[in-house]
Amino acid sequence: LCGLKKSELQAVIDGASSQPLVCQEMLLEDGGLSKRIRGFEGFESIAFVDNAVYLTIEARQTTKMVGYLVKGEVDPSSLIITIDSASAIEIEPQTKFMNASDEAMLIADDQVITFFEDNGYTINTAPVAHSYYFTLNEIGSYQMPDIPFRLTDASEIDADGIFYVINYFFPGDDHLFTGIDPWSVNGEHDPEVAVERLIPLQLLEDRLVPADLPVISLVLSDEARNWEGLARLDNLGFLLVTDKFPDSILAFVRN
Repeated sequence: LCGLKKSELQAVIDGASSQPLVCQEMLLEDGGLSKRIRGFEGFESIAFVDNAVYLTIEARQTTKMVGYLVKGEVDPSSLIITIDSASAIEIEPQTKFMNASDEAMLIADDQVITFFEDNGYTINTAPVAHSYYFTLNEIGSYQMPDIPFRLTDASEIDADGIFYVINYFFPGDDHLFTGIDPWSVNGEHDPEVAVERLIPLQLLEDRLVPADLPVISLVLSDEARNWEGLARLDNLGFLLVTDKFPDSILAFVRN
């Protein structure tokens, strides 16, 4: 994994430095899971609680997708992350689409909450987020609001139970497009236009609801950017990172 020093990141954002950020490599010992899980495709999300770490895994097994949730520990001196391979539990996908699993994760109080990628009501009639104790015993689930297209990551939660999720649409993902977009001004969406935005949600006792805050829509570029990672940077704003499409991009979005 690539670690960045917060002080160096802050200096670049503040304009105090124009030096390239230096990646500090962190070793991830996966306990052989990438070899043992049939159809292993990769780790999809990560979250930390002190020195404990939680990750979701996506696997493509012949005709269906399977997700997993695992836990591990971080050695603060060596920065080595070691996964407990025996902790892996399976998470059933909520649709039959390939390349879709539990894509995002949130730590809220004493629970780990995982989010499926496809939450639009037209393709997933009863989307839920799963919740687990830190031991990975399942607690239950939260009803999800209607979020079309893809949900790819979640930020940290604040004291009011509010957090943001990445909502992304790549023109060409026809199986995710319906023309309906409850988060747009007119409730519709053009299939030729990408969606890159942060949607505010609030965690209540038994469900997740839209928070009473504006959606943050990113200014689009010539190519759709597949934002896969999201984190708060104090009260300044958000850090986002893409996968390899259209390139690896680390970005800052000010509040």
